Amino acid sequence: MRGITTRKIDSAFIKELSGRVRRHLPNPTSKYAVAIQLELMGITDRKLRERMDSATLFGIAGRVYEQIQEDIAGEKEAKQHQHSFNLSAAQIWERVGAFLKYYGSGLIFMAPMFSQILSVIFIGYSLWAWLYFNELQATVVAIGTIIAFIATGGINLVTGREISFYMGQENYELSYRVASKNVITGLFSLVGMGVLVYALNIVIPFFPHQLMILSSVYAFFIGIWLLSSTVLYALQKNFMILLSVIVGTIVLVVVMDGYDFGIYFAHWIGMFVSSLVMILYGFIYFNRLMAESDQSTTGQGLPRFEVRYYNNYRYFIYGTCYFLFLFIDRIMAWSTGTPPPAYIIWFDTSYELGMDWALICLVFITASLEYSINRFSNLILPFQKKTDIQYQKDFENFFRHYYVRQLVLLMVVGIISILGSYFLVTSLKDLAGDVEIVKDFFSSKILTKVFWLASIGYLFTSFGLLNTLFFFTLGRPQKIVKAITSAILINILVGFVSSRMVSYEYAVLGLVAGGITFAAITTYDTRKLFKNLHYYYYSAY
Repeated sequence: MRGITTRKIDSAFIKELSGRVRRHLPNPTSKYAVAIQLELMGITDRKLRERMDSATLFGIAGRVYEQIQEDIAGEKEAKQHQHSFNLSAAQIWERVGAFLKYYGSGLIFMAPMFSQILSVIFIGYSLWAWLYFNELQATVVAIGTIIAFIATGGINLVTGREISFYMGQENYELSYRVASKNVITGLFSLVGMGVLVYALNIVIPFFPHQLMILSSVYAFFIGIWLLSSTVLYALQKNFMILLSVIVGTIVLVVVMDGYDFGIYFAHWIGMFVSSLVMILYGFIYFNRLMAESDQSTTGQGLPRFEVRYYNNYRYFIYGTCYFLFLFIDRIMAWSTGTPPPAYIIWFDTSYELGMDWALICLVFITASLEYSINRFSNLILPFQKKTDIQYQKDFENFFRHYYVRQLVLLMVVGIISILGSYFLVTSLKDLAGDVEIVKDFFSSKILTKVFWLASIGYLFTSFGLLNTLFFFTLGRPQKIVKAITSAILINILVGFVSSRMVSYEYAVLGLVAGGITFAAITTYDTRKLFKNLHYYYYSAY
């Protein structure tokens, strides 16, 4: 009986010692390493004999070492089982719940833009549009809009990236500094771009000077709004962006209907108020975070300009090029036609309505990207931590399959969005006899043609955006810059030839060809990325 009791005590004691040793040596190399650790823990031959008869330090060290090896082998087997389980398809309802969560978040992000479309339809106004603009006025606003998006596109992408980085570290002081610095830089960029375009118009007078001044003012206020909304988007305060749009639109309507200021001043006041709401909220939010934080701000500072430039210049180039890509087809369409346009660029209502109609599809398509990239970010770290080197191929195979699923998901969402938008809008035809606006909308023969082609172009562009997010998440923007510049060249070439050789509305084929180019190049590069995902993820972090 005494022998059995001794063995039980012996086994329990060995397991206890192995656990204590592994707190300091998770995987000891030999029994001698275990013996040294036991001595450091104060365990001697005399203490061991008090517990077990005829025990020695080296004898116990050998048994502890064997126990540790058994434990490690068991853990590997359990990990392999868990690994195999997790690499199989996740529970359907869990995926559905995650999709609905992130898709909803994506829709909230796109809600301000969608609300502006609805605002024009139902009340005739949006922050920088008016249903009753003539083509000259629409041209003025369109030029200002293009200038604003291109001038701030790169800065906004860099701003969002840097704020997200410092907020992730809970460094609210540097988040606030980088937001302030980049917004000011964006303002200088807007002024610089406006001066450059105006100076070019003096040398080559393609527009009357008063029209260029109006366009520059629109560009300035639209640019301020874009810079302000970027800060809140990086802070994940999408609802506040929507609220600011609603407030600005209400002010716009009040000024337009209650005062004799005219549409231009009403727009500028509305955009200013909307931007002010976002700026004040961002200022209050940052200061509250800094006040509640116990971080010391002594000695904190942003990296030197050279460092920030090197870290961000590719993102800046991509952000600028992306918005240039989106507007190229419009510039091609608006610069030709029969009869020739009054100025070098002349707004075409039918073409723009077709593009705006397709933009509804883009809202619902890109919302799914929020799910794809957040799901990827949530999966990759836990998988990488628990995957041993011998299961590297399984790790990469899982994420390659994940990538294929995201492509299929995007295609399904895209088709549903395009068809849904088409049938939703065409269902309004029944009102054409009663509502003059609806009647005018459907009177154009090219509008539906532009919608279908633009929707296809936006769908392919969305595939490129999905691939872009994977590269950005892993800190590898080089390939994306090459892809978007190639897409721009194809967009210009195809759009120019199609609009001049066939008809002006076929400028949209440039968007289609550019979107296909963007999707094809980035998909090819992304497949290569996922073949060595373990390396790219490790090197990124």
